[in-house]
This record gives sequence, C-alpha cells and structure tokens, in this order.
Amino acid sequence: MGGRKGIRTYLDVESAECYIRPCEVALSLPALAEPLLCTITVKQPDTSPLYLKWREMTYDRNTSWAILRNGWPYSLPRDVRHFCVWVRKPILDPRLVDNDPAKWKRIEEQGLGGFTGIIPRSDRYRIEDGIKDNVGRHPHNEREWQYLDRIQGHSEMKRWYGVEHEAEGGHEIGAMVRSLWDERGWECVWFVNPRALQSMPGLSHFHVMARRKSPEEIDASEEIWG
Repeated sequence: MGGRKGIRTYLDVESAECYIRPCEVALSLPALAEPLLCTITVKQPDTSPLYLKWREMTYDRNTSWAILRNGWPYSLPRDVRHFCVWVRKPILDPRLVDNDPAKWKRIEEQGLGGFTGIIPRSDRYRIEDGIKDNVGRHPHNEREWQYLDRIQGHSEMKRWYGVEHEAEGGHEIGAMVRSLWDERGWECVWFVNPRALQSMPGLSHFHVMARRKSPEEIDASEEIWG
C-alpha cells in the first residue's frame, strides 16, 4: 500500500516496526489479505533543552523547575534567606564551557558559584571605618553579638565590598538568579556543589542565599540597573 498522511494507517503488527514522524506517516508494508485497521498515537519529540538553559525554561515553573525555602539550620545572618532551586534538567554540563576539558574538570571538582545584585565600588557608597560608640561592649549587653560581629567581620566586609563574581560556565544560573531575584532589590550568592559534595546527586539543584536590600541600597541599585 502507498503512504498516507495522518495518524491512521494499516499496519501488520506481527511483521513490521513503525517509527513515525509527527508530521507524516508513510509506511510500505506487504499486502494483507485482511488488513488490520489501528490507530497510532504519535508521540511528540521532547524539544526541551538537554541541560539548564534559562531562556528556554523561563515559563516552566513547577514543571521544569521549582523554588523551595531551605529549612536546614545553617548559620546565616537573620536577614538572609536560603533557597534551593530544583531543576528537572542537569545543571552542570560540558557545553557550558564549550566542551573544554580543563574548564570542565574544574567545574567537576569545584562546582559553580556567583554573586548578583552587587553594588559596584564607589566613593558614594562606602563601608564605615571602626565601630560606633553606641554599640554595646559590655558582655551582658544584648547587643554584644553585634559588636563582636562587627569587629570580626569588618575586614571581610571591606574585602568583599563591591566584588562581582560569576564562575566561568555559570552564565545560565546567573541569568536565572537575576531574573528571579531582581538585582535592584536583592543581593544574592548562589552556588552549585560539585557532584561529590551533593547530598542528593541524582536531583539537580543549586543554592541561593538572598538578602533584601535596604532602602538606601535600593536607591543606589536603581541608579545602576534602572
């Protein structure tokens, strides 16, 4: 018999295997004395990306990806929220670095990470030097923790102030984080652990530590990002 378009055709189910394109069914089978009429359901090909590509997955929330708060008691500042972003597709893939063996090996060993919403260094926005006198110093003062935190963390704050970072190969995750946590209102640190450190390596996910910016920071951010 000749080929025919559509999803209905005559098929010798005992002697033929049929691979069907979505647009057309074209079968050439031996003539049957009593042909069997059957209905073939054409399965549409999976056109989703093979790994995380944010522009192709933007509108697939809760089908291709989901965001959940992480309730594990990590030692984080009170104003920082910890999220896990779960993705149905692999996140780490050699094509992120154009299949470069050395770069891919580094990703396999170290994972990926980056910052978003970082206000660039500027003389207009500076970290204060020293500790304010009104911050409690007495060991029984309820603000003692703040005093110690400022002393111990001040050098790190100055070191990282205005530092922008995105690991090579992290552009897809960086784009996703910037889209979900607007840089004008959020400052984020994100990372993907290497497979050896993942608690559930079979389920693709990455972590986001997000801090809502102060009104002053938002004003500065709007000057930068509009």
